[in-house]
Amino acid sequence: MNKKDGPYTIDDFYHWKQDTHDLYESQMQANQLIADIYTSDLEESLFDIHAPEHKRFIAVSALRAHYWKNNRALLEEIPQWIRCARERVADAINATDRLSMFRELVWIRLSSLPIIEMYTPRSLHADYLVQFKKIASRAEGYLTSVQKDSSLAVYRYACEESLPDILEQTQRQCFTHLYHLQRSALDKVRFIEVTEFWSWKGQGQRTLCLPLAIGCPNQCTMCELATFDGGNLSPEEIQHLISLTTTITPNAPVTNDPERLRIEYLAGGDPLLHSEIDIVLSSTAERYAGVEQLVSTVGLNIGNKMRNLITQVAKTPHAQLQVTVASLDDTIRRSLIRSHHRILSVDECIAALVEYYEQSGQKGFLSLFLLQDEYDDCELIMQDIQNRIDPETICIRLQLLQNNSLVRSTNGARFETYERLTTLLHDAGFEASIHPDTLLPEYDIASGNVHEETVRHNAYFKKNSLIDLS
Repeated sequence: MNKKDGPYTIDDFYHWKQDTHDLYESQMQANQLIADIYTSDLEESLFDIHAPEHKRFIAVSALRAHYWKNNRALLEEIPQWIRCARERVADAINATDRLSMFRELVWIRLSSLPIIEMYTPRSLHADYLVQFKKIASRAEGYLTSVQKDSSLAVYRYACEESLPDILEQTQRQCFTHLYHLQRSALDKVRFIEVTEFWSWKGQGQRTLCLPLAIGCPNQCTMCELATFDGGNLSPEEIQHLISLTTTITPNAPVTNDPERLRIEYLAGGDPLLHSEIDIVLSSTAERYAGVEQLVSTVGLNIGNKMRNLITQVAKTPHAQLQVTVASLDDTIRRSLIRSHHRILSVDECIAALVEYYEQSGQKGFLSLFLLQDEYDDCELIMQDIQNRIDPETICIRLQLLQNNSLVRSTNGARFETYERLTTLLHDAGFEASIHPDTLLPEYDIASGNVHEETVRHNAYFKKNSLIDLS
């Protein structure tokens, strides 16, 4: 459909090319419309089919209905719609998120219920209608019982995605979501970046890179997240982000099976500085049985916190521990990893991963950067690794320094160096991988436009100055 100033009509959407991308984009436009109407005190207008503000949403619903009318899998998808709606309502209650509850009620009333009534056999749709109406009733009860200015407001503010040719080359697609978070009417707005990867390889996998904090309390010199600190996210807020991201496109062409979902907590914050990391891990494991969780820390010496983290990760089903040492040279490590807390030495980090292996029976990850100007000799690095690390207890993860997010990226080793070292590691019996494993543009999206927006919008939480530990 050709873009225009709007408002869009139902006919506009009926003539729009019917594919997943168009449907996805239209639903995002509708979600933003709901948020705009909600925040401008026009709630009731969205339920009035004659209100001008309602026309675009009606058009989006028409598109969705037309899409499903021509999709024979509709009957198979409706139970998933019901499950997603029920989960989103429960999440909104747990997170006291009135805006998300309002949005869910709008979708149920003005999209899901009309589609079921129009396009499913009467012998089947009665049961579906009853289930949806029960969910809607719960949502209505919540909205009337919680004051508008006393709840958490989380909604998706922006989204970037990788180009179609990336999907053809890699069988993967990348989305970077920017979420708006406001805990109360008097609280400063925070912005949260969540990166999502879909992979069609094998049985398919969905990977979310989630933050534990707004920015980061640490001040690592190679990471732009070190420039601002808006505090930790609560376990409820993290659960809400997972739910919003995984259910925002119920027709996504990637399985929603929790056993094919992987969550990596490495987009801000540190588990050693999050007092409720145990609740984050346990609640996610309970909610999504079989989900993989990767917890990444830079390795801080704060009493027994590292030992407690090891125990918590070891006892959480399908959870894994990663320690980012950045470099095997302690002097270089201290120049990259900075914090108000003492930094564990490389050998102490290795010992922590050995302890994790002994408790869990599975290998943890040691994460390294390769710097061209300081450490670009594969044979020397390989010799150092073999002298200090047992391949039976630890996996090596080589982290690329990306152009758009890391200050030290211009000093990163060539991709060929990463590949050469990975080959040497494999030959020596180590499990090793490069992350991310390609230089294709999809990863520029993850650290590009949305990342810049995240930093800009969180300028209120910018740190006055970085600490000097030299």
